[in-house]
Amino acid sequence: MFSRNPNVYKTFLEILHTYQKQQKDARESGAANNQPVVLSENEVYSKVAQLFSDHTDLLAEFSQFLPDASQQQTV
Repeated sequence: MFSRNPNVYKTFLEILHTYQKQQKDARESGAANNQPVVLSENEVYSKVAQLFSDHTDLLAEFSQFLPDASQQQTV
């Protein structure tokens, strides 16, 4: 689908990688550490929604990955 624009796929992977790394780091450091999470679920969903703005089918599939964030965006 993005063979003519591989940057879309690359950006999508970067967003997910950043989010997953931050989640892992937060779990490993424990609740006592006051490091802020840079990307919230809502921010991840917003970035992906912008990236997939012309592909509502992909966004619908992605919304299953972060259902709480996608529901908040539609409210």
